[in-house]
Amino acid sequence: MVQLTKKILKGSYAPLKGKFDKDIDNLIGSLLVIDPNHRPNINQILKHPVIFARIEKVLAKDVKEAELGHTILHGINALSIENSLVQKEEEKYEAEILQRKKTLKSDCLNEAQRDDDHDEGETTGPKKN
Repeated sequence: MVQLTKKILKGSYAPLKGKFDKDIDNLIGSLLVIDPNHRPNINQILKHPVIFARIEKVLAKDVKEAELGHTILHGINALSIENSLVQKEEEKYEAEILQRKKTLKSDCLNEAQRDDDHDEGETTGPKKN
């Protein structure tokens, strides 16, 4: 155990590649960073895709609230951050879809106008002087 502690303190440990999912490798690597200022805080850990998915899959809503509702860092509840971030992502996604729809509609209208202009040119023919 002492050897393991020394390795962790030095940032020298065997890579986990191939043993776990890439996301888990990344999470564990971020937790073992030597400088504590560069490690994720509890809110970041709880929002990590692997942890978040496991929480959603395993814990019922009331259990999740009871177990994680008290997880607070810098006066911010981890669950409320999670919910607000999800809401912000949904709003961002909806805004992107709306913008794409507007762009597509505009492109279609422009294309239709070009077609109309082209058709008018064919029916009237070139102007003669």
